[in-house]
Amino acid sequence: INSPCWTVYFHGCRYVKVSGISIFNKVYHENTDGIDIDTCENVTVSDCIIKTGDDCITLRCSGQRLTNGMDTCKNVTITNCVLECSVCAFRIGVGYGKIRNATISNITVSRCGPVFKLMTSYIGRWEAFIENINISNITAEKAGSCFQIKTYDRGYVKDISVSNFRAHMFSSVQ
Repeated sequence: INSPCWTVYFHGCRYVKVSGISIFNKVYHENTDGIDIDTCENVTVSDCIIKTGDDCITLRCSGQRLTNGMDTCKNVTITNCVLECSVCAFRIGVGYGKIRNATISNITVSRCGPVFKLMTSYIGRWEAFIENINISNITAEKAGSCFQIKTYDRGYVKDISVSNFRAHMFSSVQ
């Protein structure tokens, strides 16, 4: 409750399971991400309730400080979660490496900017390669947009699959 910065941060981890946690941060505080998954492998997040002033869940690939040589965030499953935030429900990108093989399903979002923001660079730094992301059974209310995809330089976003996505927007920009 009321974390002053990122609430849960996994960096360079393998075989992580997060289930049934609740995160309640002030909706008007910056950098109060719910769960940040950075350069990790074989991660499952399920049955969580997250309310935050920034991103609810992020997938990142900032492995430069890791000593184990990891540079890829892969094999991530996120399912059966309820999200509310002031920025992105999901931010995928940021770092210099790869983000691949993620499945995001059965998610309810009650308020957010973009539901999904995929970006290969953050403020002109780094270069992410995002691929094989499967998104299904998403319901969003009071969303600013469904998707924002931004690519820079050599980074790429490819092989994104979306099915059964329902959203009610509060903005005319989609």
